[in-house]
Amino acid sequence: MPLKILVIHSTGLVGKSIITASLLHPRLSSPRIFSVERQNQDAARYGIDVSRYRSADFKKLINDVVVEPGDLVVDVGASQYADFMKEFARVRGAINDFDVVIVPTTPDGRVQEETLGTIETLLKVGLQPDKLRVVFNRATIDQGDSLETEFEHVVAHLIGTPSLPFYEDLVTYENPIHSELRAEGLSFEEVATDTTDYRKLVSDVARKSPNSAVHRRLVGRLNLQRAVASATSDLDAAFVALRLPGVQIETDGRLAIDNEMEH
Repeated sequence: MPLKILVIHSTGLVGKSIITASLLHPRLSSPRIFSVERQNQDAARYGIDVSRYRSADFKKLINDVVVEPGDLVVDVGASQYADFMKEFARVRGAINDFDVVIVPTTPDGRVQEETLGTIETLLKVGLQPDKLRVVFNRATIDQGDSLETEFEHVVAHLIGTPSLPFYEDLVTYENPIHSELRAEGLSFEEVATDTTDYRKLVSDVARKSPNSAVHRRLVGRLNLQRAVASATSDLDAAFVALRLPGVQIETDGRLAIDNEMEH
């Protein structure tokens, strides 16, 4: 059974496209990516192929979501959020065509307030609460802060609302690798699956043309490869923490895939 995932927030710059491109796309089964965005600020910036819609295409989008035979992620940009939610309110129950609805939040206080508004709106248009996943994005709690301190408003709301799921392990960390990949026009998955031995290539070129343009380019790719490898373990843990249908957590922390799923 394929997974249908919606990534949404009322404001921009919270990490929706990064979550789509770096967390979900590499770990689902060859997923289609649908982008609802007017300004083209979507996962395509990170080297991911997307099919673009506008809020005016709502009927076609929902039909395409329902008939899509494989895994699918719909990334809704802030520029289309209000119109998109009006359509969900008009077509009651359509929001539950998605198996999971991801709402990223960040430590910024204003963003947290907007996150609470996004959650409230999703519930008003009929989202089943158990489908909600709040991702605590750009966290720095590994530097000494606690989740409750860094995301005080959102955590307090989730804890105080028993019907809403609160997963304190659903955390992604501040990491410049995403902007670095964007600058190079590369996707996270592309670098993560690149088995090229850049260390050897750097050494070979250094003997022939040290500090040349080729040498510097290879050093850059080596550094990207290392940074992506470091970030992958954190993203693996976050993917498990999403608790997607069919994905279980074994006692050793590895992914255990339901035999009925293709993931």
